[in-house]
Amino acid sequence: MKNILVMGSGLAGMTAALKLVEEGAAVTLVSPAYSERAQSVMAMGGINAALNTKQEDDSINEHFEDTMRGGSDLNDPEAVVNLVQRAPEIIRWLEEIGVNFTRDEKGRVDLRNFGGQKKKRTAYAGARTGKQIATAIIAKCRKYEASGQIKRLVGWRFHSLLIEGQECAGAVLLHENTNELKSLVADAVIMAVGGPNGVFGKTTGSRLNDGYAAGMLLEQGVEFSNLEMIQYHPTTVHTPSKRMLITEAARGVGGRLYVIKEGQPWYFMEEWFPGYGALMPRDVVSQSIYKVCNEMKLGINGSQEVYLDVSHLSPEIIDVQLDEVVSICSKFLKVNPYKEPIPVAPGIHYFMGGNQDG
Repeated sequence: MKNILVMGSGLAGMTAALKLVEEGAAVTLVSPAYSERAQSVMAMGGINAALNTKQEDDSINEHFEDTMRGGSDLNDPEAVVNLVQRAPEIIRWLEEIGVNFTRDEKGRVDLRNFGGQKKKRTAYAGARTGKQIATAIIAKCRKYEASGQIKRLVGWRFHSLLIEGQECAGAVLLHENTNELKSLVADAVIMAVGGPNGVFGKTTGSRLNDGYAAGMLLEQGVEFSNLEMIQYHPTTVHTPSKRMLITEAARGVGGRLYVIKEGQPWYFMEEWFPGYGALMPRDVVSQSIYKVCNEMKLGINGSQEVYLDVSHLSPEIIDVQLDEVVSICSKFLKVNPYKEPIPVAPGIHYFMGGNQDG
């Protein structure tokens, strides 16, 4: 039996652990905090798959084309093919393990619009998709924890790899509270530790993901790829501790971006990008916000010069699909999104590059 060490207990780490156990491996799952505090829980908007249940004649090929276009054709085509082909199967698997997706009138997983997608293909669970997926996967992991096939070590951080010759033989762990060091020997180590939020200061991500693990891996000679794939989210808000996310779902259900020009709202995205409007890919929307602010000499770092308006939407849509947005606005901004626009600015959000050699 192979002994695999998985660093990180978010969705990536837990899913890796589940798949490994199903292949007959024994897994040790290591993290500084319980999975309920992983950054994965923060994901709001949804997960894309060409399920084609909205009478829009959607297809995997169109999902591929939109994804490549959204990545400015810098994406690895093979990785994108794998992503779009397996996406419907993954949605079905998540359904089977108990993810509480929002349902349409026929009881199917509901789909909505999202940035860079021509058609409705974003499956979601209100505005708490990450939390719902994490809850279901945590429950499935517990079954294997009870049988001893998955062992959790909580309160431990990655310190360094154990290197024997040119091979990885395990990892050294550091205890959060006692600074105790522990070495674990393993047949393989999977790193699922999240992005280097600490490198960028105030991001939308968890402060637990400080970037130390990636830095140590680089120092120990691990090769990385695609590190330029750092995503800005166009609609974030400033708080004293971090940037908070205003989910893309707000634009997916009809939220509009504007600035005040000559005393009137100017919906610049709708003028510059007819058809997509504020649902252009995130990098394009973020760049457009910077552009309009520069042209109009508006500040964007926490200012109230760029607005996201959902007040024209029905209270039912806001209540059901944007409840997390309402919570953030009331707690951190003292803004009532039913009646007032939300001040937003781009912020560092997600890291899609990673390890090449494993």
